[in-house]
Amino acid sequence: MTHLGYHIYMKEVNIEKVFAERLKDLMVERNLNSVELSIKTNIPRTSISNWLLCKRSVNVDALCKFAEFFDVSTDYLLGRED
Repeated sequence: MTHLGYHIYMKEVNIEKVFAERLKDLMVERNLNSVELSIKTNIPRTSISNWLLCKRSVNVDALCKFAEFFDVSTDYLLGRED
């Protein structure tokens, strides 16, 4: 996909929603709730809850921590790959 094509595609995708869905799925796979995920990743529970409810966009530091913790890519978490 061309650079321009990628930007057009991403405008059609709600990144916050995709991230929330992927994070929820990974939490279910690991049988984790937001409190447990918060403890294991050292990310505030309130931040996790806001991301799961699509109230805020995930920040780069948290995105990287989640990718490492769940052993997935940041692109996967953002819906840029399956």
